[in-house]
Amino acid sequence: MSPSLNGQFLLAGVVTFVVLAIASFLVFDRLLVLPSRDPPASVRQVLFEQTAGPRIIIDAGSNAYVGLDPEILESRFGRQTVLLADHAGYPLDMKLSRLEKHLHAGDVLILPLEWNYYVGRFSDPTFTDNVFTALKHYYRALPFWERARFFFTGMRFSSIFKYMRSLALGEVARPGSQAIVSGWYSQLEHSPFGAALNDGPVPRYVGFFDCRSMLLFGEKNGAPDLERLADRLAAIARARQVKIALTWPVVIGKDCYDAYERDFRPTENALRAAMGRVGIPILGNPRDYYFADERYMLDTYYHPIAEGARMRTRRLAEQAAEAGILVPQAVSAAELAQQRLEAVDAAIAGVAYRGLVPASNGTHVIDRTAVENNMLFGRGWSQPEANSFIWSDGLESVLAIRLPERRCRLTLNHFLHGDQRDSLVRLAPAQTWQSASEPIEVPAEARGVALLHLRHRDVKSPLELGQGADPRLLKFNLQSFTVDCQGE
Repeated sequence: MSPSLNGQFLLAGVVTFVVLAIASFLVFDRLLVLPSRDPPASVRQVLFEQTAGPRIIIDAGSNAYVGLDPEILESRFGRQTVLLADHAGYPLDMKLSRLEKHLHAGDVLILPLEWNYYVGRFSDPTFTDNVFTALKHYYRALPFWERARFFFTGMRFSSIFKYMRSLALGEVARPGSQAIVSGWYSQLEHSPFGAALNDGPVPRYVGFFDCRSMLLFGEKNGAPDLERLADRLAAIARARQVKIALTWPVVIGKDCYDAYERDFRPTENALRAAMGRVGIPILGNPRDYYFADERYMLDTYYHPIAEGARMRTRRLAEQAAEAGILVPQAVSAAELAQQRLEAVDAAIAGVAYRGLVPASNGTHVIDRTAVENNMLFGRGWSQPEANSFIWSDGLESVLAIRLPERRCRLTLNHFLHGDQRDSLVRLAPAQTWQSASEPIEVPAEARGVALLHLRHRDVKSPLELGQGADPRLLKFNLQSFTVDCQGE
């Protein structure tokens, strides 16, 4: 074969390889991850996206998820506190991209430094296996070229193969919009601050490795680029107008820091120098969050019981106050709790817009078709799977109805249980209340979603009214809704 033909063959091979590589990325990016309209499954992500600042945001791995009590910080400083911590095996670069997208001016971001995985460059299979589903919000937060870099340098192709195989076999079951929204309120009720405090007892997993083996920064994953990390944090602080502070993990064990001066002090000094150069404070020192007494251990050296988590959080609060990172504000716990509820309520509108079908003009009975296609029930409803009607349950209830993207008139056809004083309704985000029996004017600016807040008066249960044994506070029975939109 002549040299010219060899060159042409080589060039054709290179071009084919590049085209296939680009096509593979676009299939992954455009077809497998980004098009999915599923809202985040975690209410903590919803609160991060929806609550207004200034807030306290904490992101790390399970060391913070299990080992911090956000309620202490919220009570001390009067700020909405969102604990995003999940898994230290998820790359810090990905975490920072997610944070940068949704931080608000005035927020305080606290990053407890976890073990070497947290700051290394690698892809934990737990992360890559779930980037198509539960962790897609990490990927979506990346700009285009960062998504491409992750695909070529961080994504495990075994994870892609497993996901595509599951798709082909019909094993990927995506939860419906109503199930996800109901899950948000359930999570908020179960753990309003997002922590996983646990007093045990649970089995311990401490015989497989030494407590020093994964402390920052071990040899397992190489030394992190501290200067690059410092510059990235400083850039986020400037761009989003936030304060950022680092702190240390909680560690429990008899001899974890015995050789600290030899094994860890050099890295601590390097970290302090890098962060000091860009003005990022480091709160406390590693021993401030160290428990030699193993009665504070939950299941590993890095997970404390609830008592230890609260002690750690109080120390962190003191250090944040002393450093001037956080200053108390006069906002009550009740007001902050209401803000959380309203943030989740507001998120329903986006889910309804992306996941529901606009209801046509006419009257729609509350049956399975309407529930699955046109409506999302938020808090305050006792039978979201009802057939032909649904009851409110309590003093307030929230729902969203998907409409055409034009000016519409919406009427809630209902009857009242007990006292006949009618419920009130408002179209969020407006604050004007009206009788729920009157037609609701939905402007075109609502983009086809009527997010309705209902307030019920003189609510009593059938038990209180002597009409049965049902203890639920039932008031408002929604039977159908009528849509009248312009241009149809």
